[in-house]
Parts: sequence; structure tokens; C-alpha cells
Amino acid sequence: PGSALSAYGCALIFSRLRRRLEAVGLPFGEMLKLFNPPGDKTLTSEQWLDIASSLPLGMSRAEMQSVFSSFDEQRTDRVAVAALEAGLSRCSPQECSRIPPWISQAMQNGLQQELAATPFAQDHPGLARESDFRQVVMRTERYLTSEQLNSLVLLADKTADGHVDFVEFASRFGGGAPPGEPLRVPGVSELPIPPPMDLPDGASIGIIGARTADVLERQGFAAELLPALLALWSGGDLSAIADAAAARLLATLPLGMSLPEAMALLSIDGGVASLALWFRDLQAQKVWKAQTDWAAANIPGQALRNVLRSQVADAESRSLEPAEFERALLDAGVAPGNVPMAMLLAVKGFEGDVRVAEFLAAFGGAAPPEAK
Repeated sequence: PGSALSAYGCALIFSRLRRRLEAVGLPFGEMLKLFNPPGDKTLTSEQWLDIASSLPLGMSRAEMQSVFSSFDEQRTDRVAVAALEAGLSRCSPQECSRIPPWISQAMQNGLQQELAATPFAQDHPGLARESDFRQVVMRTERYLTSEQLNSLVLLADKTADGHVDFVEFASRFGGGAPPGEPLRVPGVSELPIPPPMDLPDGASIGIIGARTADVLERQGFAAELLPALLALWSGGDLSAIADAAAARLLATLPLGMSLPEAMALLSIDGGVASLALWFRDLQAQKVWKAQTDWAAANIPGQALRNVLRSQVADAESRSLEPAEFERALLDAGVAPGNVPMAMLLAVKGFEGDVRVAEFLAAFGGAAPPEAK
């Protein structure tokens, strides 16, 4: 478990977080809904850290763990979402951009030039290990107290693995960032573009869209906020993200899409903004209901559950390769001609692996009672 922060340290981290969320127009509470079970009013440390790993918030996992520990006073590994929201609301996004006198003096004394001239890790342009960043600061400013040094480090944005973005730090406190400029995103220089691949056909896109709209609705995440969510990767400028790169990001998020499915969805004209509005329309029209009615008539849910339990160890806590899941559908009695449709209904991971638990929860009939 991470060590608890002082109230001031926690406020600095929350200020940095709020600065990034407000830059893209993403409410903190909405963001959290993607990472905890529907209706759950608490977060575990694993869910909280998953946010740091999944989204470019400028916070390290170690900082996120320390924040969580500060709120988890009873050491239950659960923190109320309302408590986190209240904590964030008390912190101004400007707090992390105000220049303390001792940082201003350090910049004048050459810290900015020293950071720019230091050959940090060449494989991480603009980033430095926290220990190296501290050494440069101490070499330039020998009279900083340990409290001032720790505060300086807490003011710096970081990657999830803890690398300090010294370029963003120097820009924020050295006067180099023009007002309204998109925020630099630690560790994100150029978003990868997926290679060409076979995509689902037009008829399939409608089903994939209805399924994804249902995932968003169950999680309680407003579909129209998807553009804001993706804009985190560009510091607020969604237009800087190519559709193919946006598809890759969507497939990495907990939305139940494989990469080819996400690529197919973003083949729709209008990009992410149009896709988000389409999801909202699909929800309003209850399109997913027709798919669940088809599944009730064509997928013998209880038989499928039994097949999976007999053939796959711990099936309900695993993901299966598509071919393996297709065999299970056939063995359960799904007509061969209906297998492709059944596969389209399945929530998937980035590589196309089928999430068994989600499929059985939706189409597997009543789960047997737990053995006592």
C-alpha cells in the first residue's frame, strides 16, 4: 500500500488532475463510472489504479495509490466515490499552476536551462526518472528544504510509471506555455496508427454499435462525453487525433470492443463526435432490446453455461479466443448459421477475446446457486 499524503500533497495532485479534466470538459464522477461496476458507490484500490494505467491523467500509479491511502483511513480497500468527488471539488485547478516564490527563484537561477541541458533517458523524450529529476533540482538549488523539494515533485505531471515530464514542468513554471495551448500529455508524443486489417461489414456495424451503446448505458457513462474522454490523449485538442488512432484508444478502454470493431465503428463519417451521438440515438431507440430478444430465442443459455463449465476451467472468470468460444456455442446447440450473430453480441477485449462472464450474464440464463 502507498503511504498517505499530507493534505497539501493530496491537494496538489488533485489540482493537477482537475486541470486536465477541465481542459477537456470531462466530469470526474463520469470518468469514474467506466471503472467500477454499475451502481457501485465505492472504488477499490485496483479500480482506482486501473484509471491511472488506462487514462493519461498526468498522475503516476504511486501518486494515485498515495491519494487512495489518504482517503482509506480504515484500510478497507474501499473509498466512497462521493468522498473522492468532494476532495477534488475542494482543490482549485489553478493551484498547481501558481508559481511559489522558491520555484520562481529556482527558474531564475537556471533550473529551466539545467533541465533542458541534462541528458535524461533517451528512450523517453521529455521525461526523467523522479530520482534523476530530484538530483538536477538539488544540484541547482542546494538550499531547498525537503518539504519544498517534495512539493516541487508533486507539482510535476508524470506518466503512470512515474516518469516526470520535465518539459511540461519547465513550460508551466518558466512562462513558456501560451494561454489556451493544449496541455502536453506525459509520455504521449505520437499516437500509434493501427495497420490495415479486415473489418466487420456494414450489417455488423449496427450490432456492434448497439452493443457498445448498451455497455455505456449500463455503466452510466454519458455517450456524448466520449470525445472529451479521448481528448485527454491530446491535451484537449480532439482534432489532433486521427480516426484510426482514436479507434485504437477506444479498443483499449473498458467498452467491450475489439480493435477491428472499433475501426469499423469509426469508419462512420464524422469521427468520434458523430459516433457518440449515434450511441445516444441507439440508446434512445432501445435497439439493443431487439438483439437480446434474438439471443433469447436462438442461444440456449443454460446449455452454454454447462458446456463452458465442463470444458473450460474457471470459464466464467476468463476470456476465450474467438474460435474456442465458437466451438462452445456449437456444442451448446446454437445453429451454425447463428454463430456469427452470437459472436457479434459478445463483449470483447482489444484482441477480440470474448469476455465469458459478461456474455453469460446477458445470455446465459439463471446462474446456479453458489455451493455452501
